[in-house]
Amino acid sequence: MFRLYRSIATVFVFLMFSVGAVTLGTVVNLIIELIVRNKDKKQQILRYLVKKSFQFIVRICSIFSVFKVKFRNIDLLEQKHGYVIISNHPTLADYLILYSRLNNSTTVMVADKLNRTFMRKIICNMGYVSNNIDAEKITTILSDSDNILIFPEGTRTRNSKYLKFHRGAVNFSIRNQMPIIPIFIKCSEPTFLSDKFFNWKAPETTPVFSISVGNVIDYRNLINTNEPTSIQIRKLNNYLEKLYNREIQSAEETVPPSKND
Repeated sequence: MFRLYRSIATVFVFLMFSVGAVTLGTVVNLIIELIVRNKDKKQQILRYLVKKSFQFIVRICSIFSVFKVKFRNIDLLEQKHGYVIISNHPTLADYLILYSRLNNSTTVMVADKLNRTFMRKIICNMGYVSNNIDAEKITTILSDSDNILIFPEGTRTRNSKYLKFHRGAVNFSIRNQMPIIPIFIKCSEPTFLSDKFFNWKAPETTPVFSISVGNVIDYRNLINTNEPTSIQIRKLNNYLEKLYNREIQSAEETVPPSKND
């Protein structure tokens, strides 16, 4: 019976999220474009509204047991500026959960396909960047105080047993001399929102997301900076892959099912 209740709640949250996304991406964005002329102010207002909307969705999901989230050291993200924030990407809910806790100075790297949807305009106004943009162009977009959130897998995790990273995140970190903040995400229900945007059938137990912010990684303490940049990038990327594979595998046994089930 409780599973049926959670399935109904899942449908309700999905509809609420969809209506909210369309409203923000069209009506709200248009109103702000007409009222606010300053580009930076427009960006901050939209980022604030999206963040508050996501916080509301996450809270509703917790109340109705659609999913629950356990954070560790997440407050550190609100105090950091000038960092490359990276995270694994096991489900479609990752971005929503993370952005609900990021500060407004964080730029997000999004999938290029989103720039071909109705969200294209609001993505542009929020100052987000496409994942196919050159690292040099990103530098001109970011200010000295901005963080950037990147999912180095380039897509959702396909094989949780072995994570494979693209080199864009470390390339950007090294070339712009920005430290890295790793975020480790584990979900107690591995198939939850892993390949479908919506599935009305709730898992047998309430999914629990364990989201942990790791220690700051300064590549200058890990690799020889006198080596060619390409070698530095390869070595740092290999280090991050090993770090994530070790942390994610060790976390598999530490994410318990929800006690509500």
